[in-house]
Amino acid sequence: MRRGDIVRADLEPTRGSEANKTRPVVIVSDDALNTASVRLGRGMITVVPLTSNISNVLLHQTVLPADDETGLTAPSKTQPEQIRSIDIQRMGPVLGSLTSEQLHQLNWALVGLLALDLYIDD
Repeated sequence: MRRGDIVRADLEPTRGSEANKTRPVVIVSDDALNTASVRLGRGMITVVPLTSNISNVLLHQTVLPADDETGLTAPSKTQPEQIRSIDIQRMGPVLGSLTSEQLHQLNWALVGLLALDLYIDD
């Protein structure tokens, strides 16, 4: 499992407006952390949930196609506002991955949502 991979994950139980059920997620944590978690069979991986409800796409969300590269069965949008770390035991199979451009868009969405640009010196 690598950063940018799309994986099926069980997000239950949830509270309130959190993305729920088993759904595709994009791995956004560092590859070294991901590799260690896989090797150990335990640990946390940070993910961004996806949803096939694309009727209202916000500026920080990106619509991903249903194709062989993503492995998605329906067009879906990223939900970077729902970023969370989950135990590796919640992770299912890798479905596909983002293109470099899609991952770049997601990276900038996370920078904006987390206001990281305010805390990083150039």
